[in-house]
Amino acid sequence: MSKISDLKFDDKNFNKHSAKGMGLLEKSLQQYGGGRSILIDKDNNIIAGNGIIEAAGNVGLEDLQIVESDGTKIIAVKRTDIELNSQIGREMALADNATAAEDLTWDNETIAEVAQEFDFEPGDWISSWEKTKFGFEDEFGVAGSMQDKYGVPPFSILDTRQGNWQEQRQKWLALGIESEKGRSDNLLGFSITATINNGTSIFDPFLCELMYKWFCPQNGTIIDPFAGGSVRGIVAAKTGHKYLGLELRPEQVEANIVQRDNIIGKDPKRLDWIIGDSNKTLDGVKDKFDMVFSCPPYADLEVYSDDPADLSTMEYDDFVKVYSSIIRKAVSKLKDNRFAVFVVGEVRTKAGEYRNFVGDTIKAFCDAGCLYYNELILVNSAGTLPLRAGRVFNSMRKIGKMHQNILVFYKGNMGKIKDDFGEIVSEETEDETIDK
Repeated sequence: MSKISDLKFDDKNFNKHSAKGMGLLEKSLQQYGGGRSILIDKDNNIIAGNGIIEAAGNVGLEDLQIVESDGTKIIAVKRTDIELNSQIGREMALADNATAAEDLTWDNETIAEVAQEFDFEPGDWISSWEKTKFGFEDEFGVAGSMQDKYGVPPFSILDTRQGNWQEQRQKWLALGIESEKGRSDNLLGFSITATINNGTSIFDPFLCELMYKWFCPQNGTIIDPFAGGSVRGIVAAKTGHKYLGLELRPEQVEANIVQRDNIIGKDPKRLDWIIGDSNKTLDGVKDKFDMVFSCPPYADLEVYSDDPADLSTMEYDDFVKVYSSIIRKAVSKLKDNRFAVFVVGEVRTKAGEYRNFVGDTIKAFCDAGCLYYNELILVNSAGTLPLRAGRVFNSMRKIGKMHQNILVFYKGNMGKIKDDFGEIVSEETEDETIDK
């Protein structure tokens, strides 16, 4: 026999009992005695039953019978003095239900904190009845699902292998997006952005949708200093934004315009590309934009052309100088109190060590006057990685890489974010957006 005072309350208990609810618990314990089950861990921390223990202490109950279990058995508390089909038995059953539901509210801030720390979604374990009764619509999106409101939960890990992600990406590609057009085949043997056509990396359209939804105002304007294929522009136009891409290679822009005309319609005011070296063409851009969004060349990982102005042809030190200059000029075209998002990933030298491309990108944005605000990890499908990883790991201890870094920067006063961006509201489903 132990004492109730030996137990330790959970300082992150998800439930808040009102005075009325606690009063009902106290009345139940006084009228029907103990015999209530709780759950504690090996160190006497209360996992379930904080309210019962608080109420028991309030009414002067002290003794605690502990039955230990390794989790392989269900432990029941047997009241030999009570039958269910009796007045007291039914009263206790009713009291148990009443005290569990009466005036109970969820501590939403604590749930959100713990959910992010341990990577689970409240919608996975809270019943639809509880979501409706306790107001999860407001805190976690329609019907308690963050996915419904935000596309995917706005956590630091984005997993492209999940069913919802794959489904949304395929809906975008079904529009006829062929972002690989305009590039030669077999630029790359593995995926930078999770989709491969003919050995060439293609930017993920669902990732575009999310980044625009999260970090660009509705109907905002986007500038992309390393445009590449058509996908970022097409998704921008389909989601109600205006997009201007800067691209060095004329054949890529020609292919992009064909894609635009087929999917969006000929509308250069809404969606267009400028041919030229971004380090020069940015000087001629007069407008200010609501978002900078791009996926730059990963140094010399993919070589796109033999043009000496092409960053992918440069030695890394020269690459960083020009790359940083382009970032500085792009940031100068960004309105105040707006976000810039770059999708990047580490690349190795020929000798094998990492170049610190991610760090150089962060430095370039900070030097340009931005705040380093968020980092997300984009987890990609393994693809052919299992076929390659063992060989390079055994010979060089190189880890098989299947993620990219999404770096989010902010220009301006962070106190303006709430006013300028506000609550994300889904006025239509993703399907309706894509079909338009």
